[in-house]
Amino acid sequence: MAIENIPQIIASNSGGGIVYSIDFQKQFSSEPSKVTYKVVNSSGTYSLPQIESEASISFGGFSFSGYVYSYELDESVSGKVLSITLIDKSVVLDKKYITVFRRGLLGFDGTKKTITIPVKFDSTDEYYIIQNSQLVKKNFTNGSVTRDVYGGNKTIGDIIIVGEEETAETRCEIPSSSYTFDQLKAAVGSSVSGFSSCPISDSKVKQTYEGSVRSVLNSWCQDFGYSFYWDYSANTLRFFDAKSPVFSIPTSVSDKKIISKRSSKSAEGKYNQIAVNYFAKPYNPKTASASSSKTSYSTKQLSCYNVSYFIDKSLSENSSTIYGGGRDLDEFIISAALGYVSPMLRKIYNYSWMGIWGSNIGFSGQKALAASKAAVALETAGSSDDVAFMVEYSGSAKEDLDTYYYAILARYDQGTEEAWSNLEQEIFTQKIGNFYRCPNNKSGESIFCTATMIIKTSIAVSYTHLTLPTNREV
Repeated sequence: MAIENIPQIIASNSGGGIVYSIDFQKQFSSEPSKVTYKVVNSSGTYSLPQIESEASISFGGFSFSGYVYSYELDESVSGKVLSITLIDKSVVLDKKYITVFRRGLLGFDGTKKTITIPVKFDSTDEYYIIQNSQLVKKNFTNGSVTRDVYGGNKTIGDIIIVGEEETAETRCEIPSSSYTFDQLKAAVGSSVSGFSSCPISDSKVKQTYEGSVRSVLNSWCQDFGYSFYWDYSANTLRFFDAKSPVFSIPTSVSDKKIISKRSSKSAEGKYNQIAVNYFAKPYNPKTASASSSKTSYSTKQLSCYNVSYFIDKSLSENSSTIYGGGRDLDEFIISAALGYVSPMLRKIYNYSWMGIWGSNIGFSGQKALAASKAAVALETAGSSDDVAFMVEYSGSAKEDLDTYYYAILARYDQGTEEAWSNLEQEIFTQKIGNFYRCPNNKSGESIFCTATMIIKTSIAVSYTHLTLPTNREV
């Protein structure tokens, strides 16, 4: 049998050498095809290719056009060999991204259209209304409802937005979105060569596939029994029916290009994959209700309970006051308000500003004492530094401290001071303005039934309709 001369390998970028080897990795829909060729020259000096630059290679009737994917310079004692790998231009399928239309996505609101949805009833669909205190049966009449839906296609960089909204049950719901393959074709357009030649023609099936153009196209083709590959010589997509053979094997080996032939048959994988899409809206029982109600409001001025109702009188040290330490109501509330902001503000107010020393600050059994005698007692107790500070601050002798200082002798109980502080906060935050003397009518319901109706009467107190006093007690 005659042997043909081996054709020359021609590369657009040979790196300044001769191509002596070529390795081709054919892929279909899953990923791009690759070709790797090796270059050698006598000098070992090469012109290295630029990554992602366009390049092509041919060998006899085989031609491949794509981009420089990688290169490798192998150096050894025997010489240098340059390997260059090209990838076909189907990488555009991985670069571009398909996303389903959603109103406002990437600033795109789409175009509005109004859809009319028919509403139909049969003779058994009925409802009741109240007429002249009687329940009257009525029949529903056929009609329609309208819904505004938005949709459209738009390309923003490498992102392709496609689809339109579905009709929602109510106007307040956020609708879902989907698209047909025809809409996908229109959205992709000429940005991917050969995409419009896909044989899928069903315009009723809708999907929500998102992802790269390759993954989305794979999903659609699997649904309809097709597949595709990239024609690396013409740089375009080619589609084929996955249920039919892609090519036929020659019946003769007389062709001088064929040196051997092996034929086999198998039942493996011989089945048709059929996609079935079904949509049914679940039945919702038709219900109708009729009611008649009347609401009336009446307002009453309510008096809130005075603060004094909530004070534990057992904490008072005498019967002349119930607000602690001889304070009146105003001083009690001011102390509570300051304590709500900061416990230290309460101490400053009660100790220094107000100057009323009693159970409010934990004092009891207090007795006036001359400041000079208090200074002697402090020195005896080992607080000479405090006495020296008092003398220095007043600028007088220790015997004359009575003119500048006021001293008392009292028992201090930290627990009593904390009890008053906690009581002030409880009344200030939980009691004041929260309790009222309410009218005798209390919330409740009464039901009266007849053969044709049910009457329900409700009485409730609504604080939104109360006229409350504006005095200090609230």
